[in-house]
Amino acid sequence: MNEATEVKFQFANFLIKESHFVLNNAGEYDFALAFDPSGVVLPSLGQFHLHLGFTAKDANGLVDINVVAIAIFQYEGIDNIADSQYFVVNAPAIAFPYLRAYISTLTTQSGIPPIILPTLNLSGLADILRQSIRVEE
Repeated sequence: MNEATEVKFQFANFLIKESHFVLNNAGEYDFALAFDPSGVVLPSLGQFHLHLGFTAKDANGLVDINVVAIAIFQYEGIDNIADSQYFVVNAPAIAFPYLRAYISTLTTQSGIPPIILPTLNLSGLADILRQSIRVEE
């Protein structure tokens, strides 16, 4: 009889590594959104660092937002890191609301109506993220 392996995957922290916000003019925005995910696994610490690059550019040049965020996760019991859904599907889904809140707060504090990004299904990033995960000892 096979025993189930206990897996732990827990959100630990969210950091904004880089943020660039350019407001050329307030108005109605027509955004093109882009993500650039990558990851670093630190087995000795039991950590996964999701680097989530995000760009929102208005088609009319009114607003340009570029953010690089890092979400840190603690894990135990995950052996095949690249195939783990925890790393490539769950981590972006957990981190995105923090990024979304940051964008809303940033724009509100800039004196314009808040830019509220839609909720998104980021499972399409899984293959890109899977290929960009590196393990550091």
